[in-house]
Parts: sequence; C-alpha cells; structure tokens
Amino acid sequence: MKTSFCSIAYKFRPAVGILEVIRDVGEAGYGGVEIWWPHVEGKGGAELDEIRAAAAEAGLAIPMLSPYLGNFNLAMTN
Repeated sequence: MKTSFCSIAYKFRPAVGILEVIRDVGEAGYGGVEIWWPHVEGKGGAELDEIRAAAAEAGLAIPMLSPYLGNFNLAMTN
C-alpha cells in the first residue's frame, strides 16, 4: 500500500510552491502527493507538465486533486 500526503498541509505557508511541496513529500518517503486545488489553480499546459514531471522525478503518484468546496472559482461551489 502506498501512502499519500495532501498539499493542503502547506495551506498556511503560501510562499512554498507546489514544486517545493512535491520535493518535500518525496524526500519524506511518501508514495503520492494529493494536490490541493489552489496549488494548481490558474496553471496550464507547461506549468502542469512541470508539476507532473516533478512528481515523477520524486517517485510520486498524483492520486487526486483535492477540490475542497469553496476553493474553486465556480458558482456551484462558492
């Protein structure tokens, strides 16, 4: 069984970007990183590819994107 770590744990550390979170999670020995939506909101193409590559390099799966209600810019969740 693999264990994953959710990047929401860095919620109160906004200066730490998702690439640093991925590095930290990989170094801590987890098997996956669950990405909290605000860490990827507004990112596209090349930036998302960079996130996927960083996770792969760290040996991490990305089993889910954590959308916690109220964090999307969608009327149905706010």
